[in-house]
Amino acid sequence: MGSMQNFNVRFQGVIDTTFGKKILSFLNEEKTIVMLETATYLGRPAIEALVPSLESRFGAELKGIEDNSNNPDNIDFDHLKRTMGHMVKVIMEEQGYVIDQKDVKIPDTRNTLFSRAVRYKKA
Repeated sequence: MGSMQNFNVRFQGVIDTTFGKKILSFLNEEKTIVMLETATYLGRPAIEALVPSLESRFGAELKGIEDNSNNPDNIDFDHLKRTMGHMVKVIMEEQGYVIDQKDVKIPDTRNTLFSRAVRYKKA
């Protein structure tokens, strides 16, 4: 499925990295899509529901990327987060969703990877 997905060229560089491929594979798992859809059904940004799984599965790698973000040879952490949001958008659109609202605040109490994210709705 992954190779058929159409990503914006701006994000393709990150998506083509080893880590990007791992994240994409995780995002395309059935249980991940269920979490995205459930968050959406509950009126929350889709990606918000993935934070615990992302942290348990990729926490060390995410931390490494964040810590080395200012090295030009490495993936920029903010760009990585935007790329993850873009991957989620492509997957949600495949599932028949459209953007409902951008920049929905995610409560700080969750100490989350994302402070704002997109909320979707059924098309």
